[in-house]
Amino acid sequence: MRCAVFCKSFRDDFDRLTALVESYERFVDPAVTMLVSVPDHDMALARLVLRGHDRVTLVTDESYTGVSARSMGGWVHQQLCKLSVHRTGHADSYFALDSDSYFIRPFGPADFVNADGLPRFVASPVYTVYQAGNDLLFRILEGAEVPTLPPVLAIEDGPRIDLRAARAASAAQQDNSPGARGPLLDLVFGAELRSLAFQPSQFLIAPVLQAMEEELAAQGGSFAEVLSIAPWEYNWFASYCLYSRRFSCAPMMSPTIAFVSSDTVAEARRKGVTHTSLSRHFAAVQMAARHHEETSLDR
Repeated sequence: MRCAVFCKSFRDDFDRLTALVESYERFVDPAVTMLVSVPDHDMALARLVLRGHDRVTLVTDESYTGVSARSMGGWVHQQLCKLSVHRTGHADSYFALDSDSYFIRPFGPADFVNADGLPRFVASPVYTVYQAGNDLLFRILEGAEVPTLPPVLAIEDGPRIDLRAARAASAAQQDNSPGARGPLLDLVFGAELRSLAFQPSQFLIAPVLQAMEEELAAQGGSFAEVLSIAPWEYNWFASYCLYSRRFSCAPMMSPTIAFVSSDTVAEARRKGVTHTSLSRHFAAVQMAARHHEETSLDR
């Protein structure tokens, strides 16, 4: 299986992207390539910024989505790029993470599969965001066992996506905020999946993305449409893995832990949380750039 790290970026994040690439070169096995996608108008700058980083392959967003960010909004377009990454043909599985992330331990092909060789994807009762009230995560950091889900085993003639109810509800939905639109996924996959975490980061399995895209196209749909219904790309992908059972694959807790505020970073430091302690469970750290200026847990 061809494995890759995938990052969708743009010029405002290139300083953080550079740190991610440097951590990739330090920790990630050479057998795992890295694909970075940027808008066409940022490509010249990206080539300059990443000059000398020969393990990184650059691609423009438009070359495989056919849509520019300006036509649908940058945040949603970023999600479209992730769901469409299989179109690049670069790999069979992509570990997708954002520019404000970085690796903290060795990471290689073995991280993409479970002990039985099934491709992994993120779906877990554990939401790996370091924040007040996330007691399950805190217990795990203190040594508790990580809860797991059983592997998804492929079946013939499994359920297929039906967008009709979600389309109708979306058209009637006046609140367009992501939080309000998230529950619309229940109309496609059922409410029982809502208790699971599908992020931060995700292993995007190319054959699964291809099958999902084909199912949507068969009913006149697309990735762009489902993101307009509910802009949560990893939820669509992982829910499809669990719901359709088209492919055998292995759910897991995210290998990325996220810090969404400077207060949570400070609290983790006060508690003695370090890259070394986190590396028992996590391969990467995300320092949510939209919410604070911290760039690393370890000073």
